[in-house]
Amino acid sequence: MVVSVANRGNPDGHIQTRRGGVDDFDIGAMTDIPDFTGNYIAAGITGASVDVIFITGAFNDAWLRFRYQDAAQNGWRYPLTDVFPDVWQTYSVLFNPAWSDLDARAAGWITDDDVDPAADPSASFAATMSNVYTVEVRIAGDGSLIAGIDNFAVIPEPTSILLLGTGVVALIKKRLIRIMR
Repeated sequence: MVVSVANRGNPDGHIQTRRGGVDDFDIGAMTDIPDFTGNYIAAGITGASVDVIFITGAFNDAWLRFRYQDAAQNGWRYPLTDVFPDVWQTYSVLFNPAWSDLDARAAGWITDDDVDPAADPSASFAATMSNVYTVEVRIAGDGSLIAGIDNFAVIPEPTSILLLGTGVVALIKKRLIRIMR
């Protein structure tokens, strides 16, 4: 279950993912909002970040996963942590969306079929990143679990950030010149 919580956010409000009892499924959240899906190679997306808090439970895994457009395909996932603190932590993952599968694996990325050969196959890393269907934060553990997720963001390549910063500086200068006149 995923619910919205108006307090204890980072900075204010977050979503909370919960599992009660001994159910055998992961918790987390996923999005298919256009701001976070599509062609990461063409958009120059070279990373993602998310804030997570592990509130209660016996956690044993947390990862970020990008899934390919075809629902029959699994995606690529990156482990976020093997320590599960009850304080907000920001986890950032940088990547080259055009990596070969070999490069992605060398950087720590894995597929579900790497973990379980019986799992549905995954498209190549570059194919997945050129057609991201969903982005997920997944959390696994034993018994009842409660975790918070907040402030998910994709990170544009440094050149895009530099161009954006240059544009903002130019606008500020232009505005200051008008004010001074």
